[in-house]
Amino acid sequence: MANNNGGDNGSKAPQSAEELTAFVQSMLTQMQGRFQQMSDEIITKIDDLGHRIDDLDDQVQQMSDREGEEKKEENAGKR
Repeated sequence: MANNNGGDNGSKAPQSAEELTAFVQSMLTQMQGRFQQMSDEIITKIDDLGHRIDDLDDQVQQMSDREGEEKKEENAGKR
């Protein structure tokens, strides 16, 4: 049965406790780096979505303000 450790740590399995400890520490460091990268990407996407929502909110508010002004002008013209 072949060893499939999923990393670039070589093709042979750790033979001693020290090698196993080093292997596990290396894997944990790699995982921590990947999780940090994913976390940063998620936060960036959430920030981008927040900005887009703010922009949409501003556009809706502007449209609502314009509609209100148009109704005021229509009502003033009817008098």
